Amino acid sequence: MNELIIYIDHLRSLKNISQDQFVEGVISLRQYHRYIAGKSSFPYSLFEPLSKKLNISFDIILENFQMDKKLENKLIIEYYHATLNHNLDLAETIKRKINTSNFYSNPSLLLYNHTEDLCLFERNQISDIEMLSRTLSLIDYPNVLNVALLNIYEFLILSSLLTANTFKDKTTLYHKLVSIINDDTMVLTNKHHSVYLLSLYRLSRYSSSIENYEDSIKFAKMIVAYNKEIHSFLYLDHAYLLIAVGYHRLNKISLFHKSLINLYHVIKTIDSPSLIESYKKKIYNIFKIDYKSFVLEYIKKANTN
Repeated sequence: MNELIIYIDHLRSLKNISQDQFVEGVISLRQYHRYIAGKSSFPYSLFEPLSKKLNISFDIILENFQMDKKLENKLIIEYYHATLNHNLDLAETIKRKINTSNFYSNPSLLLYNHTEDLCLFERNQISDIEMLSRTLSLIDYPNVLNVALLNIYEFLILSSLLTANTFKDKTTLYHKLVSIINDDTMVLTNKHHSVYLLSLYRLSRYSSSIENYEDSIKFAKMIVAYNKEIHSFLYLDHAYLLIAVGYHRLNKISLFHKSLINLYHVIKTIDSPSLIESYKKKIYNIFKIDYKSFVLEYIKKANTN
């Protein structure tokens, strides 16, 4: 509700209506400021009279709010991914499309601010120690670990700490993130596909790095299942590689072989020659296997059975 009143106040500003005029006969200006600041929950009954002040039906305001909020989330997530992938020119182009003077969602603002810090880090304008300090301050770590209701961007930023060399509390954080994923009573709000899958990938990769291969496989399989649900390939190649690593380390050879074949089907479907060559090298470096020969032999055996 408070996000919506912030949006309505933005519409008020665009129409050059003062806040005094806007709330006259509806609520006190002081209470209106409390609603905008998020200090009180905005009552649904007040939306209609405020909508009339704008001369816009509340249904249209609500529809436009959902569309604008969705666009805001989309742009900020694209800004984050472009920065994460070191494509700073693209990141700057996306940033220019974001209305930084007015955010409709606190979670979106959180990810935007984190991405701003990440851009500075990628440009070598802040050190890794400063980046860590800003991240911990932004999400109020470690107090955030005691929050029962995390939004997906808080979870994403927390998962990024598992990849930070200067962060020393990885074990505590890892167990907390795992408990959130495993506990159905814990809720991740505003779940977004790419953000959720990236968080799972980080958990799977970190599990593998500490030789917890069972959990690494479990989180990677969650990536596979979620991609099937949304008909996507996001982080799917990474997931099958982590599954293969896990089964290989656990000496479950038939499942290891099947995982390599599943990986092959994914990278063939993506149809990127550079990706195929990259995985040929990875498979050889990790398992000392000639990937092309392995796949041909596996298919040959499957056809003869």
